[in-house]
Amino acid sequence: MRSSRLLWSVILIVALLTTSIFIYGFVNAIQTVVYPDGSNLTTPDEERIEDIAPSDDDIVILSLGDSLTEGTGDRSENGYVGVVKNLLEKNEEKPVFLHTFAVDGYTTSQLLDFISTQNGTRTSIKQANLILMTIGGNDMFSPGEEIIIETSREYMTNALENLDKIFAELQSLNPEADIIYVGLYNPFTEIDKDGEISLFVQEWNNEVFKITTKYKQALFIPTFDLFYKNTKNYLSSDVYHPNEEGYKRIGERIVKALQ
Repeated sequence: MRSSRLLWSVILIVALLTTSIFIYGFVNAIQTVVYPDGSNLTTPDEERIEDIAPSDDDIVILSLGDSLTEGTGDRSENGYVGVVKNLLEKNEEKPVFLHTFAVDGYTTSQLLDFISTQNGTRTSIKQANLILMTIGGNDMFSPGEEIIIETSREYMTNALENLDKIFAELQSLNPEADIIYVGLYNPFTEIDKDGEISLFVQEWNNEVFKITTKYKQALFIPTFDLFYKNTKNYLSSDVYHPNEEGYKRIGERIVKALQ
């Protein structure tokens, strides 16, 4: 009887421990889903910042923006940012460090808020020699939704104001780094029979170019011609983002402009 009671006591203790472990794991999983990294799903992960102390000879790239900056659609996962990094390492024969803060779907207002409030990102901006940025498309277009140019133009005014503030903030934090803005292309050529969307995208690009002329270290890189009438070859399967070859063309143009 004593051995039987001892056996049941051991079983009870093991059961309690197992239940406690399960509850802890369940709660932790829920927290991870609801509050990933202690924030929300629309904030770039500042834990990706490398604690580096680059020398004067090193190149430090900071990339900011939306899914194009992330490289969405590129199976190699390089994106144009990775292409630029690899080409600079090859051409300059020196170390190239990379910090990326980009979120799929990000708008100009979200990026402006992020670089204005996140200390880790502001530190990375100050360290950078080269800043790469793609932003603005999500302010005016949403994949899968009907494109109404009049509505997009209403959004454009506010987006341009935000972009101007972004450039001002970047220059204030780092007046020496080159700031590259990658212009927009038209991925909707198949439905843009009268060219209305293309004209609107070029209108945006022209206005952004005007903004970049206000900042001595800013440079506008056009991409419209890289995809115009050739989107099938350079867009990914989502028919919106570039594929590997499309990003390669963007990255090569950026590096050529920096030479």
